Amino acid sequence: MYTQSPFTPAQIEEKLQQAIVALQLKEFKSIRKAAEHFEVPKSTLADRLAGKKTRSQTHEMAQILSNAEENTLVRWILRLTITGFPATPMLVKEMADEIRLRHTWFDAFRIYLIERKYELDDIYNMDETGFGVGSIQITCIIIDSTQKSNWKVTAGKQEWITAFEYVNAAGKALSPIIIFKAQNTNSAWIPKDTSQSWQFSTSTNGWTSNNHGLEWLKRVFEPESKKVLGDRPRLLIMDGYSSHITGSFIAFCIEKDIDLLILPSHCSHLLQPLDIAVYGPMKRYHALGVDRYSRIFNTALASSGSPASPTRRYAKRMTRLVESQNAEIALLRKQLADAQEVIETRKKRTKGKRVKLQGQFVFSTKEILKIVHEAEEKPKEKKPRGRPRKRPIEESEEEIEEEELENSSNDSELELEDCVACRTRSRVE
Repeated sequence: MYTQSPFTPAQIEEKLQQAIVALQLKEFKSIRKAAEHFEVPKSTLADRLAGKKTRSQTHEMAQILSNAEENTLVRWILRLTITGFPATPMLVKEMADEIRLRHTWFDAFRIYLIERKYELDDIYNMDETGFGVGSIQITCIIIDSTQKSNWKVTAGKQEWITAFEYVNAAGKALSPIIIFKAQNTNSAWIPKDTSQSWQFSTSTNGWTSNNHGLEWLKRVFEPESKKVLGDRPRLLIMDGYSSHITGSFIAFCIEKDIDLLILPSHCSHLLQPLDIAVYGPMKRYHALGVDRYSRIFNTALASSGSPASPTRRYAKRMTRLVESQNAEIALLRKQLADAQEVIETRKKRTKGKRVKLQGQFVFSTKEILKIVHEAEEKPKEKKPRGRPRKRPIEESEEEIEEEELENSSNDSELELEDCVACRTRSRVE
């Protein structure tokens, strides 16, 4: 007679794992005694020891989501329920697609690393960061709440300087490229003790562009990495920012056998190594250093003993307000320029041969060239340009009617002549 187990499937699984560990430690002499002690079926315990998969693991290949992905989705749903905003079916579907995309990306990346057999010196990460001339980082300050207005002294000249930097998985950093806001590079901006391998460039606003990304790839990354690695394949990990990923950028990577790995969208703050481990702490210490030197300068200026008139106080106050507004405007301009660049990129129609890359997210140079070559060899049906011309049906019908009228008129004239001839003959007779 079948008796239902008093334990839940999760409890039975836990007991089975405990029994397996106990048998591996030789705490029991036989499987039967271990099964009796942990109150689990003997046959199930024997199957597990033999390496047989569970029922859920057996059917996992036929599922859209794996068991781990399903558990992650359940945790998300429960968390939303606790917050008072339960998930809708559409939201659950979007969450499931997001989980599948993340896991698929990591699985494909892991498989590709195994196939290509990259070494730590072959894997590079590239990222860019910007610095304002002066302290513009958002920080918490303690002020007097009884005052109607409060202010903080900031630098008056808010310009943006961008740096391209890259490191490899072995911890080695290569030469950066620095972008100034100017038409031409001024040698006075570069300290005398700067390394000779550093590269410098300029732009109208101090931000990056499509040309700067390609310039960095040609002048810095390709020659220096090839000098270290030789002919070994190189993997370049970077985000999908529009100034990085362009047609010229990708074409140059294909030509020089550089494999690109683009991070998933909206994940740079979690997956970008340079952004997390280097740029964040560096910017905090940079802001603290600028703030410390600003305090020393302001203290020395205040102790100079020059009397402050109401006009000078008002002028200083207005100067501080203008400087703070300039700092905010500099950040807003950069955000606006980035947004406009994204919009313009979406508006542009891509030209060339489009091919579908399926199965994985990272492709080698040979694989991409092979796919593009196969797509170009396929015959393409040529469609006639413009709208199809209509036949002049009405004109032909009118021409036919005119011909019929002419024929009928000719026939009638012949008949009339025959009649007249007959009458004249009869009169003569």
